Amino acid sequence: MAASGSGTPRSWQDVRKKLHDFSSQVKVRGSAVRRDRARTGAGTSSVQPLTAHEEKALAIMGDTISHGIPGGIDVRRGDAEQASCSRSSPPPNVPCSPDTEPPAALSSPGSTEPEGCTMPPPPVHTSSPGLRYTTLRRRSTISPCRCSEELVIIEKEKLVVLRDIQRQLTEANELARQSLELKRAKLELAKQQHALAEAQFNRPSISVPILLPAEDAEQQSTQ
Repeated sequence: MAASGSGTPRSWQDVRKKLHDFSSQVKVRGSAVRRDRARTGAGTSSVQPLTAHEEKALAIMGDTISHGIPGGIDVRRGDAEQASCSRSSPPPNVPCSPDTEPPAALSSPGSTEPEGCTMPPPPVHTSSPGLRYTTLRRRSTISPCRCSEELVIIEKEKLVVLRDIQRQLTEANELARQSLELKRAKLELAKQQHALAEAQFNRPSISVPILLPAEDAEQQSTQ
């Protein structure tokens, strides 16, 4: 594994915050794409498709993150219904009086429903903020994100590798320093040897006569 030793290590708080933000963004994007795919009708989609990293993260986190708990309550459905009701206001409904004719379902096949007599629409049940918060909290507690645990393990392995590389670089620098000191000592010793040889060469030499045995006998006879 190739890693650079000049990078600044991040704290666990920064890593945890980044993982939490990423997982929250993936949850919101996955839910939006799921609701957009569940709609019927023609027209282009206003929701951007998921990227490869987001799809991989959703596959690791599981279907419960984007599809919800089986049998649970969709906390965002009430907002969508309220928005649709506010955009299109229905016409005023006139309740049926006892004197009017019964509805078409209860009357004879040939009879028709009188104008101005409409049935009231069914009530729309919206979730309260307290129930919405409780559902979100329960969903996050039941289905924890395993992607964050895997990323933390990868960061730990990366930190171990970076420490090993730093230790090797420190040992290499120490060996280079010792080699440089040894070369300096050798150079100093060579300078001292050169100075000693130069001093011996410049010293004046004393000539001593060498007498052979025959010359020594002649000198003694003359004396």
